[in-house]
Amino acid sequence: MKIHFPLDLNSLEIRVETESFFAPEDGFKLRLTGSGELEFEWHHPRTPDPLITRKIPRQEVVALLEAALEIGFFEMRDRYEEEVVFEVTPDGSLDRIQNFVTDLPSTTFEIRWGKHKKSVYAYAGYPKRLDWFLAAILERTGAMEWIGPLDEEDA
Repeated sequence: MKIHFPLDLNSLEIRVETESFFAPEDGFKLRLTGSGELEFEWHHPRTPDPLITRKIPRQEVVALLEAALEIGFFEMRDRYEEEVVFEVTPDGSLDRIQNFVTDLPSTTFEIRWGKHKKSVYAYAGYPKRLDWFLAAILERTGAMEWIGPLDEEDA
C-alpha cells in the first residue's frame, strides 16, 4: 500500500493498541488525529478516569508519519504471528525453525488517511523497527509518562 501526497492532515489518524495475556492491566489504546488530538485509554483502569486526552503540536504528528515512512510501515505484512529462530544443528549447519507462540504481548498499529488504512498486527516475528516506532509514538505524544519506559519485553 502506498500513501499519496498531498495528504489532508485532518484525515490522518494513528492508532496503537497493546494487549498482554499475562498483564492485561498494561494494555492500552492510543488514538492520535492529524490535528494533534490525543486519546489514551487503559484497557483496565489504573486511575478513576481511564481516558486521558491532550493536544500535541501537529508537527509531532507529521514527525510520526515520517517515522512510519522511514521504517517502511506501509510495505509491511499485515500480520506477524510466528517467530523464526535460527539453530545450529549437530552437524554444524544452520537451520531455521518456526515457533508458534501463545503468550507474548501484541501490538496493533493502524494508520488511516481518508478512505484508506494500513494496519500491522505485531505478535511474534515482527520487524524490530516496530518497537522503535512504538517508542517514538509514546515519546512524541507524551504517553511515555503514563506507561513508563519500554524495555524489549514490553514492546
